[in-house]
Amino acid sequence: TIPWLARVVGRFPTEKSPEAAPRPSRFRLPHEAVWLGLGVTVVLLLGGLLASMSRGAWLGTVCGTAATIGLVGRSWLRRGGIVWLMAGLVVAAVLLSWLNLQAELGDRLSSLSQTEQTLSGRWNLWRDAVRIVPDFWQVGSGLGTFGFVQPQYQTGPMRVWFDQAENLFLQAFVEAGVGGGLLLIAVVVLALLSLRPLWRAAGDSVSTAVAGFAVFAIVGQVACASFDFSLRYPANQWALALVVGSALGFADRLRRPPTLPNQTVSTTRRLAASGLHAALLAGLLAARWEVAWARGVDLALVRGETEFDEQGMSSEDIDDALTGLRILLRNRPDDAEARLRTAGLQVVRYRQAAFRELKEELGAELPDADLWALTSPQVLHARAAEFALTADAVSLDELRKEPIIHEQLRPALDEAWRARQAGPLLPGSHRLLAQLMFLTDDPLADAPHIRRATMLMPQNPEVRHWAGRMHWDAGRVPEALAEWQRCLSLAAEYDDDIFETVAGTVPVERVIVDLLPDSLAALLRIADRPSWLDFDAEVRTRLGDKLQAIVDSTPAASLPAGEWEYAQGRTSQLHDDLEAARAQLQRATALDPERIEWRLMLAIVLRDLGETRDAIREAQACVRLAPDNPVAQALLQSLMAAELNRPRRVAP
Repeated sequence: TIPWLARVVGRFPTEKSPEAAPRPSRFRLPHEAVWLGLGVTVVLLLGGLLASMSRGAWLGTVCGTAATIGLVGRSWLRRGGIVWLMAGLVVAAVLLSWLNLQAELGDRLSSLSQTEQTLSGRWNLWRDAVRIVPDFWQVGSGLGTFGFVQPQYQTGPMRVWFDQAENLFLQAFVEAGVGGGLLLIAVVVLALLSLRPLWRAAGDSVSTAVAGFAVFAIVGQVACASFDFSLRYPANQWALALVVGSALGFADRLRRPPTLPNQTVSTTRRLAASGLHAALLAGLLAARWEVAWARGVDLALVRGETEFDEQGMSSEDIDDALTGLRILLRNRPDDAEARLRTAGLQVVRYRQAAFRELKEELGAELPDADLWALTSPQVLHARAAEFALTADAVSLDELRKEPIIHEQLRPALDEAWRARQAGPLLPGSHRLLAQLMFLTDDPLADAPHIRRATMLMPQNPEVRHWAGRMHWDAGRVPEALAEWQRCLSLAAEYDDDIFETVAGTVPVERVIVDLLPDSLAALLRIADRPSWLDFDAEVRTRLGDKLQAIVDSTPAASLPAGEWEYAQGRTSQLHDDLEAARAQLQRATALDPERIEWRLMLAIVLRDLGETRDAIREAQACVRLAPDNPVAQALLQSLMAAELNRPRRVAP
């Protein structure tokens, strides 16, 4: 639309041969109708662009428009082209406001001001993706495999699964190697160079419009593909290919010499051209059939999705999802994801049946949430491992032969094996195999499956926590502590479960040496747990020694303001040097006054020093900063009570 607008506004003259006689036109649209249709088209396109809420599309439009304006030249600017575009944009915004989409659009536009926050996740993803290229630089990891390879190279905690690199060119280097990445860049460069005859055809408005159309599409999609993955969709690929192919066809006609009247095309070239067109048509029809078939595949996968309300899912829903997946697997028996989802649905069917049995036996004694937790395959794994550790083969055999387990979980195990064979890079298949292998093999031989799952997702705290639990249930305490140490360094949500599990079972000295991570942030978080205050001075001193060693090896300049001083204060507190702890914590809170946990710790140190009034002031500051913080409220209440109950000096 923008090149067409440039053509109409700019009124580029068309060169005509003086010998060419004017050809009468049977039908010609009025000038006003052309302008009206063009204006409506611009408004609808700009409105659709805004309503898409796609920041990548907005970026591509801006870059493509800038490139088109640079191509068209300054004459278009002088004739009011920008004014027309801005007017269309305003009308489109008014249209969206009338459709009551201004709130959503405003929220999306406001995110553009948070550039650093918006790009932080992508920068981390791109940095990790660059680390993949040296290992697969020859031919790449394989088309479509980025989502399976990337988790093994992720450096930060894994919160989401990235199927795409959010950068088409970087993903090409990962999946197709250096040669594939350079080839993609070369395609873009060669396409732009091949369009030169169009914008060199001075005075030809059609050529100029086609050139602007193609440049807008190529530059816009290059900009968008640098921050998005929209070109991974077949429809977008076909649209761009048709645009570029059509423009290159126009350019080729200008590049070729004019055909002489008596010049004919050879039969071979005619047959070759016909064959090429037939092949392209067959390819389009095949692609159309494949997309229609893939839609059914995707529908079956969605129906077999395992992330739903497992406890509330009806039997009819499970049967419907399994039926769709079985139909899919008849056509694609090597679909590992479908195999894994089939196994997951069979596990859900077992859990629902087991829940009904437990409800009849223990319904009056335990709530439903606890009963549902008892149906987890993790519980079965723990029971089987206990039987194996005590050499109770009879109980293990009885567990395997329970009808509900044999009928529901044995098929799930078989599907997990097939998923493992078809897609060894799916961590879910290894996890399910580790939990269910007791049905046919030694329950204590699950370590290889656990190791493969953690190797595929090393930065996922949930997988690390699960791996530690599996090792713990199998009696492999050192391996469990190692996995939980990694989990503690990645996230905080599993702290309570881990420390409650090892409490009273693993000696405190071993917890400090083998479980506590070497990450300063994680160790500070763990050291702030109130339970450490209940240990004797020797245990706190050893914890302080570990923290001091990490602080000494960490440059203060590499940490946020005040964090190094806070770490020093916590070390002094653990070493029972409260005077030094007070001075260091005061410096930390002065550098960052809004850190609630730092002020709370300073209040505790002041309380232990007997300076109750100063401690109350710090606790009151915490309550002002965070009125809903229960820890601050409880500390303030205890300090106020202690101050009220403090004995007073009576004048003689």
